[in-house]
Amino acid sequence: MISIIALLVGILLPALGAARKTALRVTCASNMCQIMIGTVAYAVDHDGAIPRGPDAPLGPLDPSGVDTWATLGSNIIWIPQPFVPTATFNAQGALVQGYLRVNDILFCPGTDTPEAYEGQVDLIGSSSDFATSGYMYRALDETTWDRIENLGVNGNGNCATALYYDVNRHGTPGMEDATSHQERIVNTAYTDGHVTLLDNDDQKYSALPEHYTSWPDAAPLIKRIDEIFIEMDAQF
Repeated sequence: MISIIALLVGILLPALGAARKTALRVTCASNMCQIMIGTVAYAVDHDGAIPRGPDAPLGPLDPSGVDTWATLGSNIIWIPQPFVPTATFNAQGALVQGYLRVNDILFCPGTDTPEAYEGQVDLIGSSSDFATSGYMYRALDETTWDRIENLGVNGNGNCATALYYDVNRHGTPGMEDATSHQERIVNTAYTDGHVTLLDNDDQKYSALPEHYTSWPDAAPLIKRIDEIFIEMDAQF
């Protein structure tokens, strides 16, 4: 009898594990759909424009002074001082101001590193700390326009359509990793509202330690995020 129970447990546990992973992927996709609804609602209230960061320099993150917060693809939802003169919401962070049913949907339920996101929403309003979400957001990164119905084209001259994806990040030593779904897949939301699951077994959609070699200069990381969004555009 005991051997039969052990056999059944051995059969059922992998199935239950697989079912749980599937449920987390589905819930993550549902989160993204709700975020997209909030993004569209924001656009309706703002002449069709998607949320974007302030038109302010990236400061220490960009010593060249070329880029601004409005053009940075990131998962930062709140920018503290001294990175901007007055601490403020960044890009998708604007959705916290009445466009989301609950703020928890900004965090992937399939995260492998929940400690990377603990207390992030509570940091909104801080004058000294960044707040981040579990989803990367495009803003005006690799686009030529800021309208939800038309982001223009990316650096390859193709239509820019990808807007959000699961964060998978491996920073330099001492920087906390942040990955989702065991880094095997990423959910990606597009401007038409649909969410697609993309294979990430080869880390095609991940930021790796070599992209942080110049940190806090974010230039290599910004370039990597550009590449990811362009590749996701091609999967539309």
